Amino acid sequence: MSRHTYARPYMLTVIALGAAVGLFSAYLLDAARIDMPFLLLAVSTVTIASRMVVRLPRVNGQITVSDTFIFLTILVYGGEAGVLLAAAEGVCSS
Repeated sequence: MSRHTYARPYMLTVIALGAAVGLFSAYLLDAARIDMPFLLLAVSTVTIASRMVVRLPRVNGQITVSDTFIFLTILVYGGEAGVLLAAAEGVCSS
């Protein structure tokens, strides 16, 4: 079999798992923790930060500011909010 025959089932599996994790995170999200600073962080992550890139010195790599904001969201607001923000950022940046 060629690689092409595995591409579609793999893509569908990733989409299904991503949707399941997103729904699970939305179900477990504590809405009381969502406040104005989170909304400002989310809006800035989705609109501005995904286009700003920081190059890493002495390494052939880069990181976007939105990645940093998503990690900050995970630390402050929990994994569920971070997963949903990362999904929103991925949809808006693509």
